[in-house]
Order: sequence, then C-alpha cells, then structure tokens
Amino acid sequence: MSEAEHLRADKVASAASRAAGAAAWWAADEATRGFAAATLETLDTRETVQRLARRYASLGNAQRAGHLFEVEHALSFNQAAARAGAGVRAVVSEWAAGGSQTAAADLLLVDGGKTVGETQAKLMASVSGTAHQLRRAHYTGMGRLVAGDKVAAVDGLLGRRLAMNPDGIGLAEYADARAHLTDSVRYGDISSQPVDLADAHRHATDPEKWMRGRVRAAAAGEAAAAAVTGAAVGAAAEAAITAAGQLARIRAGETSPAQAALTAAAAAGRGAGRNGTQAGD
Repeated sequence: MSEAEHLRADKVASAASRAAGAAAWWAADEATRGFAAATLETLDTRETVQRLARRYASLGNAQRAGHLFEVEHALSFNQAAARAGAGVRAVVSEWAAGGSQTAAADLLLVDGGKTVGETQAKLMASVSGTAHQLRRAHYTGMGRLVAGDKVAAVDGLLGRRLAMNPDGIGLAEYADARAHLTDSVRYGDISSQPVDLADAHRHATDPEKWMRGRVRAAAAGEAAAAAVTGAAVGAAAEAAITAAGQLARIRAGETSPAQAALTAAAAAGRGAGRNGTQAGD
C-alpha cells in the first residue's frame, strides 16, 4: 500500500471512530435517560414519606400501611412512566398541593394538567370488609385498588354477591366495584407494581427505611442500565472502527473480504467481553 493509500485508510478509520463514538454517546444517553428520570421520581418521593412517617407515627401499623400503600403505588407507577418517557403521573390526593385526606379518590392520574384517572385504595385484611367498602356509590367509575394477594378473593366475593340477588338493591354498585377492581394503577401500557398485604405492613413499620431501599434500588437500576449500554456500544464502536479499517485494506488489495469479516467479528467479540468485564467491576 502506498503512503497516499495508507493516509486514506487512516482517514476512513478516523472518521468511523468519530461516528461510532458519537453513536455510542447517543445510545447510552437514550438508554439511561428513562432510568435517570425514574431515579429523580424516587428522590422526589422521599419528602412525602418523611411527612407520612411523622403524621402517622402514633397510629397502628395497619392504618399507617394503608397510607403508605397509596404512596407505594404512586411511586412505582411514576417510575414506570418515567422509564417509558410518558408524561402521565400518579398523585396521592393527600400529599398533593392543596390536597385532602378525605377525598373520594386516593390517587389521581394527571397528564398535562388534566386528570385522566381516579383510584380508591383499600388495604384491608378482611375480604368481606374490602368488598363492602369498595361498593360505595361515591367511588363509582374509579379504579378500586386492593392488595395483590387479595384481589382474586375480593373478585370472587363480589361475583357471588352479584349472583345471589341479580335484582337486589345495590346491584349496580357491586357490579361497578367488580368492573374496576385492580391490584395496580394502570394507564395504557403503564402500571404500578402490585403490593401484597404482608409486604405493605412490613414496609409501614419503618416507612423511611423502606424509602431508602427504593432510592438504592432506583440508583442501582440506573447504574446497571448504563453499564450494560456501555458494554454494548463499546463493542459496536470497536467493530465499526475495525470494519472501516478492513474496508480500506480490501480496497488496497491487502486482504480478502472473507478475512476482513472474520477480523471485524473477532474485534466485536473482544470489545463486548472487555467492556462487559469493566462494567461488572
């Protein structure tokens, strides 16, 4: 290869390196942006949990768990929305600006300043008590949120109540409660994570400790996404650079297309292995 051809090959490889580096930064930013937003949602919830812990410090754990249950669902919904890049957010009525502890809807879904969903939450050990509370007329049309491990039993009881007296008083209320029964807050493809009764009670024994765990988990998720993306784009960048260099050599007649393909594939494999190891350190 002449000096001029070597210079041209170096220019091709250098351009590929810059393009691959830019692509790597873009991919890493896109992949981790949602996780970073989810971490911010988590951090924003800390003050609410601190206020909750103070306000309900003297209550029994079951009552405190009911209040924290609402915050848990709002947080996991908002984390999911942030990761998806969606604008909708769950707001706990009690802790909203100018909010109320006695609002019919415990949670609101808000998108662009408009309320797009309402949910009443009931965290109770009694299946019959839960069903009875959920059928109240002023909850009509709202989601009825219950513990993850209670939803099937409550649904079954509501179904039996409807079958026992299809023409009885309160039929419409029971039917509406069953139609809106859920173990998560949902909007389109975004949903909160179900919370079982025992877990809600355990978290409520020390709400601030639970919150610290959520912050650690969110930060770890963001770091893991960055590490995985870094490994993948690092391998892609090296493969692109190597491929560009091999293309220049093919054009100069120094190697065959088959040999160049093997070389580029090997470089990609080495890049993935090295970056993956560094990410795991």
